[in-house]
Amino acid sequence: VMATACNKENPSPVPSDQEPLIKVSASLYQFTKATDTAFEEGDEIGVNIFKGEEVYLYNASFTNTLGSFEPAVAHKWYKESDVVATITAVYPRTDALDSYSGTATFTVNADQSEKEGYKASDLLLATAASAPTESAISLPFKHALSKISITIENKLEEEIQNVWFTDVYGSVTYDPKAPFTTLEASGSKGTVKAYKSGDNSWVLIVAPQEEVAPKLALTTASGKQYTFILAENVNFTSGKVSTATVEVKETSIYTSFTPEISDWVADNELNFSQDDTDVELPEQGGNVTPEDPVTPQYCRLTFKVNKAIEWYDKYIYSWTGSSNSLTGVWPGAIASYEKEEGDYYVYYYDFPYSLNGTEIN
Repeated sequence: VMATACNKENPSPVPSDQEPLIKVSASLYQFTKATDTAFEEGDEIGVNIFKGEEVYLYNASFTNTLGSFEPAVAHKWYKESDVVATITAVYPRTDALDSYSGTATFTVNADQSEKEGYKASDLLLATAASAPTESAISLPFKHALSKISITIENKLEEEIQNVWFTDVYGSVTYDPKAPFTTLEASGSKGTVKAYKSGDNSWVLIVAPQEEVAPKLALTTASGKQYTFILAENVNFTSGKVSTATVEVKETSIYTSFTPEISDWVADNELNFSQDDTDVELPEQGGNVTPEDPVTPQYCRLTFKVNKAIEWYDKYIYSWTGSSNSLTGVWPGAIASYEKEEGDYYVYYYDFPYSLNGTEIN
């Protein structure tokens, strides 16, 4: 595995009159995800192929099955065997990226206190280049966002129940054609609730951002809050971790960030000081609430199906023009169930907001 991840292989060329199937293999830079050491069974990535300015393949689904990434449907390479394409990939994959618009948006979970919410906040990106080949294209995934790790030395008589970071960006935008060079914090600042990864340790993932002054808030089982502020603005960098050690006492509270060697690359040193003013925290974590209106991420199509129709799954097949499919190959994408309404079941499907105003079939 080490050799496969570190060596650069020359893809096997193919005759120009053949169209081989597109195959990929995914590896993790430094072999880490948010709480895992490798891709797990069922993990799904979205693969993009850009042939010059042409979007040859976009958000194609490949799923980790018995140790290899298998496509939802087979995809063939283009015929020009000497044309090198840019290949990028995204984890986790989302159906919301079915149409390339030059930008994509990813938002972390504002409540990362549960393991699944924390894991789903870890955006991994990969980029490679290749001409058509019979070999699998190696996609080395790297962390796109920034991680914060906090160790709490609790000197109180009661337990620390929650850890929060306020005034941080939770969303990023990027161009899927050049994901690492176009990453940028977006939306408005909000509050993120951390995941308890050990007896005295807490972690959270935020967007890469510069010149921010987040506050650290600790709440106890009885609801008492301890709040800390930074002496100066800091940067949170893509792929890097900032590590803090916090000592909490009734009369004296001290905390500082220090770099450490970890699966993420160690980042800058930060110092907090106690602040007597409490910060307003969401009751259940909530979302990263924007202060100003932001562009919606999707256009929702809602439809009703008579209960007498006993199809198990409801599919949406949609297209523009004469044949530009928006929901994959026939029969399309599975719609999501919403609720019952009299004699009907209500379903919905979210199209990318980039299609807003477009006439679709």
